[in-house]
Amino acid sequence: MTKTWGHPPHDQRRVLYWGVVGALVLRAGFVAAGAAFVEHVSWAFYPFGLIVLVAGVRMSRGATEIDLEHGRLIGAIRRLLPVAPAAPNGRFLTVHHGRRAATSLLLALVAIEATDVVFAADSIPAVFGVTTNVFVVFTSNALAVLGLRSLYFVLADAMDRFVHLTKGLAALLIFVGIKMLIRPLVEVPTAATLAVIVAVLAITIGASTLSPNRPARPAGRQTVR
Repeated sequence: MTKTWGHPPHDQRRVLYWGVVGALVLRAGFVAAGAAFVEHVSWAFYPFGLIVLVAGVRMSRGATEIDLEHGRLIGAIRRLLPVAPAAPNGRFLTVHHGRRAATSLLLALVAIEATDVVFAADSIPAVFGVTTNVFVVFTSNALAVLGLRSLYFVLADAMDRFVHLTKGLAALLIFVGIKMLIRPLVEVPTAATLAVIVAVLAITIGASTLSPNRPARPAGRQTVR
């Protein structure tokens, strides 16, 4: 999950709100470009399948960390604008020593958008592996992004408890990638694909719940009902 550089929850919500808006706009463009590519290029599923397959293999090896804090994009912003040490009133831009400056909140927003671009490059081809209906592809991505914003604070606390979820997601990406690559030879029904997805997620979540390596709940913590 992308860092928010230690900002308080109300500032994190502001970053997430604008991050979601930007992600929806970017994904709409990616979906439109992907749909045009699939419609006009008969072999489009081969590069899409290869992208998804490589992403699954990399995830299975644990190559899921993305360091954007010291990446080129953040570095470019630091070169264009001085960075203020704080974000007064949740602002993305401020005046620091008499100059217009970016706040660390803006850096967090840029990092979130850049991370979404990276994951969209995997997730959108994966959805095209299930269906080519543009409406379904976009709405599934939009609902996923909106749902992630709503569940952010829950997931931030719970992700460490699903110790096998990354392996399950890697297996799904590999499955979808292979499905797309063999599409000219074997047509896997959509219902079968969805059944595999549900089964793998159920198994990995169940295995994580029963795993002896699952982090213990902090003492004195109570569940809010």
